[in-house]
Amino acid sequence: MNGITREDYIKEFANRAKGAMYGVAVGDALGTPLEFMDALEIKDAHGPEPVREMLGGGWLHLPPGMTTDDTDMTLAVAEGLMATPRDGSLAELIDQIGQRFIAWHHSRPKDIGITCRATIEAAERHLAGGMRPSEAWPKAAVEYDKASGHRSAGNGALMRTVPIGVALAPGEAKTTAQATAMMTHWDKKQTELVADYTMAVSKLVRGMNDFMEFVRLAEEYPQPKHLAPTGYSLDSFNCALWAIRTSEDFEDAVARAVNLGGDADTIGAITGGLMGAYDGFEAIPERWVNALPAYITARLDAFVGWAVREEEKEWDRKNP
Repeated sequence: MNGITREDYIKEFANRAKGAMYGVAVGDALGTPLEFMDALEIKDAHGPEPVREMLGGGWLHLPPGMTTDDTDMTLAVAEGLMATPRDGSLAELIDQIGQRFIAWHHSRPKDIGITCRATIEAAERHLAGGMRPSEAWPKAAVEYDKASGHRSAGNGALMRTVPIGVALAPGEAKTTAQATAMMTHWDKKQTELVADYTMAVSKLVRGMNDFMEFVRLAEEYPQPKHLAPTGYSLDSFNCALWAIRTSEDFEDAVARAVNLGGDADTIGAITGGLMGAYDGFEAIPERWVNALPAYITARLDAFVGWAVREEEKEWDRKNP
């Protein structure tokens, strides 16, 4: 691979894979206390400087560093990937991820999006009726899309897709991201966005295109005149890209993203996942990492370790 040694490639892959996964978690945790506030309310409550510390509190009244559904669903996808044989089918992966979505829903999480709640509950009913997972999940998503007046373009699929980009090469990551997005969110534009974001993560963690990948995204998603930190996936992605474009490092990008308010935790998670894939784990402030709960970091580390071992196998297959 362009003269790079196996050792150097795997070392850099591990750094970026860990950066992407931890980026989601720290972005989620930093943004959670600011969720549903607007930028002026954040300044009134916390001062004129952007919030850069794990505050805790917010509408969920969580301790500092606690993550929410963004990280929970990301880990469900990650652990579904780990449980599916590498040569397994997409249907098997949907089954494994779906089982984890349902188990998470049964745990009564404090924060779960309307679309995700409705589709998980519907899919569980279809499964109980004997339907196969590969049919039950899309059916649930289609039903919700219709019942909601085709308003299924929220960011609940975008916020959880980073593990697919870490685990899979760009082409496979694209098709897998689309299929898993449509387990809960049926909107076509939303699934295209999820696929594009996931491919970007996949390329970045593998050192493909690198900075040029951000140039490509900037061309494909030109900055709108007005940022809207809503729960709509394209709005959230535009906010994340703005934060990245106007920042010089990981901390500044994620801080800018969450201080927009609105769906701050998800916008922080989206920004953190993309920037972490580019800058790597070493760029994430240590104080943010240390604030995360130990049971969350253990699960993140387990997935990253698995992804690194799989990438080593892929290297050896391509470089006998």
